[in-house]
Amino acid sequence: GSEMCIRDSSWLRAFENNDSVERYAFLRESNLTYSMNNKIRGINYSFFKEGLSEWVSEIIDIKPDVILYNICWYHDAVEPIKFLKKNLKETTHIIRVHHDVSYLTLQAGFNEVALSCDIAIVATQKQAATLKGIGFTNPIHVLPFGVNQNEFTAYRKRFHDRKIDVISATNTHPARNLPLLNKIYARLASEGYVVRNIVGLPRQELAQSLGNSKIFLLTSMTEASGSRIMLEAIATGCYPVAFSECNTAKEVLLQHGFGKLVDTGIKLKMPRKKVNVPLFAARRVSDQIKEIIGMVENGQSTKDIQPVSYTHLR
Repeated sequence: GSEMCIRDSSWLRAFENNDSVERYAFLRESNLTYSMNNKIRGINYSFFKEGLSEWVSEIIDIKPDVILYNICWYHDAVEPIKFLKKNLKETTHIIRVHHDVSYLTLQAGFNEVALSCDIAIVATQKQAATLKGIGFTNPIHVLPFGVNQNEFTAYRKRFHDRKIDVISATNTHPARNLPLLNKIYARLASEGYVVRNIVGLPRQELAQSLGNSKIFLLTSMTEASGSRIMLEAIATGCYPVAFSECNTAKEVLLQHGFGKLVDTGIKLKMPRKKVNVPLFAARRVSDQIKEIIGMVENGQSTKDIQPVSYTHLR
């Protein structure tokens, strides 16, 4: 009894502080040892090469009071969760929904997985309303992402001392729009702007790069809870700019009345995750970015740059 099985490394810090219960973390990780006998920060870790289907028997053996699911491949999770629900009738099954619900509903298995859970955790009120719209009638808790502000505010330079005009953290996932970002940056660089795309940096180097940048550009079509790195960029004093097509990022900026949204005209086709980019998108976005740079360099809105007050969850 009083045991908990957790599946999401970004949420584990919250559970490390709750030492009144026995806690387990089941994770898919191809680069770590699969035989661990010692706890790490109070957590019983188990690592697997495969996904949830490989964990079912061990989870049933633990008989946890609560299971928190953080799912990436919903189609693969449907049958394992059904089996767990059938064999753990006294367990509370919680799903953490970490992307735009309207985006996730187009993925095979999402609706079935979500509707099978007893409780849902979402990042924003809009995501809660969208989840209710697909028929989820159980309790929903709105818990925004958090960032460690102290980790990033230490590297905030004075705004006009910053050397990088625009910075991004865009990887190769189709919904992140790296080809479009490269075209935007080529246009800006040709006019003398200093631009940089950062991926996979150590935390200190990440904070230093963000703290030396004026604009943070989020190029994603969908982001978990509006994008943690955008919140980290704000904590370092960057002015946030996001594509208006990214609903979760749009919610965060509109909620706080801070930052800018730029229109691109791009479309994300699901479930293939194929992105259609208009020929004029790079020119349209780069022109808007130049206007925003001019705005913030002239002192407009820079006085409003403050770290977002989110609950610190890690």
